[in-house]
Amino acid sequence: MRHPLEVVIPRDQRTGVLATFIILTALVAALLSFLGNSLKTASAAQGMLSFELAGDPVVVRDLLASWGPSERAVAQTSLAIDYAFLLLYSTTLALACVGTSKMFSVPALSTVGYFLAWGQWLAGLFDAVENYALLTLLQGAAVEGVVPDSAAATLARQCALLKFGLIAVGLIYVASAGFYATVAAYLRRQRAIRT
Repeated sequence: MRHPLEVVIPRDQRTGVLATFIILTALVAALLSFLGNSLKTASAAQGMLSFELAGDPVVVRDLLASWGPSERAVAQTSLAIDYAFLLLYSTTLALACVGTSKMFSVPALSTVGYFLAWGQWLAGLFDAVENYALLTLLQGAAVEGVVPDSAAATLARQCALLKFGLIAVGLIYVASAGFYATVAAYLRRQRAIRT
């Protein structure tokens, strides 16, 4: 099984490309974190994360009421930047899944890495849909006292949960591959010492 990133990025350049993507992802994540600090209120203790996971229109209404016009503008800017961020993190994790899949000597475990690489792009797609739903909720917040669209609030929450789930599984896979490679190298050294 092959992944498109293996076709597009030559093997000898993958480490450098991955490092570049990690740096860019970290920089944009830091920018989003900085912007998100102004969104933390009593109704949105976790800022943007509270908004993503609210799910209930009444909770969303209270959250948006705790944000003034300037905070709502920051939230819209943050969501716009998040469209670039989702491309970065999903590709970074996809590259990491493809790269670490080679560390497993068991073919089935290697194949899992390819599926998870596709899963990271699916996480990015869920993130894009979530952002659209959140922007819809923000635009509706201009009308005071109106309960936000229940479907948009539910959609944003479901997409956020699916996104975070796929990202978590991808990160666990990458960490497991590193652990597996470290243990395998240690066992090889111990065998070499005994012989």
